[in-house]
This record gives sequence, C-alpha cells and structure tokens, in this order.
Amino acid sequence: MENKDKELEFAEILSGLKKIALKQGKRLSSKQLKEAFSSLELDEAQLEQIEGYFAAKGIGITDAESPAASFSYRAEGIDDD
Repeated sequence: MENKDKELEFAEILSGLKKIALKQGKRLSSKQLKEAFSSLELDEAQLEQIEGYFAAKGIGITDAESPAASFSYRAEGIDDD
C-alpha cells in the first residue's frame, strides 16, 4: 500500500472512530482502537499518540468492551467536522 493510500485510510478510520465515540458518550475501548487500526500495523507508540489525540478531543479510551464494537470504523461519505 502506498503512503498516500495509508494516509487516506488512517484519516477515514480516525474520523469513523470519532463519530463512534460521540455516539458512545465520548468513549472508545482500547480494543476498538486496536482493531480499527489493525490493517495499518501500528506499533504501541503510535497507538499511544492516537490515544493522546482522542484525549485532547475529550474522548476517553477505556479497557471495557463497547456494544458498538461491531460497527464499521470508516466514516464513508460523512464529512468530518
């Protein structure tokens, strides 16, 4: 996969996760985060940076399972505000 494709996929996943977090009361599970980005094969340091991004947006990362874990992580056709 080319860098441009990875960047686009990353942005789509990030946007999708933000929308899911809003539906879940500004929370995501660490499992959701890892599963969402699994195709990009990120290391722990990169995942921690993403957690920091979400924290800065007021979104908490928990160890608890979420009922929305089966949702798609991509925000297809949805504008990111």
